[in-house]
Amino acid sequence: MAGDFHDADSVDATVPGHDAVIITASVSALSELKRTPDYFSRGTQYCIDAMKKHGVKRLVVLSASTWASGPDDHLPRRGPRKRRAPGSGTVQREV
Repeated sequence: MAGDFHDADSVDATVPGHDAVIITASVSALSELKRTPDYFSRGTQYCIDAMKKHGVKRLVVLSASTWASGPDDHLPRRGPRKRRAPGSGTVQREV
């Protein structure tokens, strides 16, 4: 079921009757975050408020950054990150 992440009434109407809330909010360009720096925190707060009101105790947040084009819509490229292989305890290199 989907609700409008930035409309408190929509979120409040969507949460009842569910065991968990899953937030998958994303922006299509970093310039959106510049215009609305509370983009994620405001919507997340609406979800938490509705969860408290309706007794929902599980929250899952899926988060990812997008690569966008344009002179001010880019994410800086970092060096390779180390990542553990699932279940192996060994570290893999990610580029």
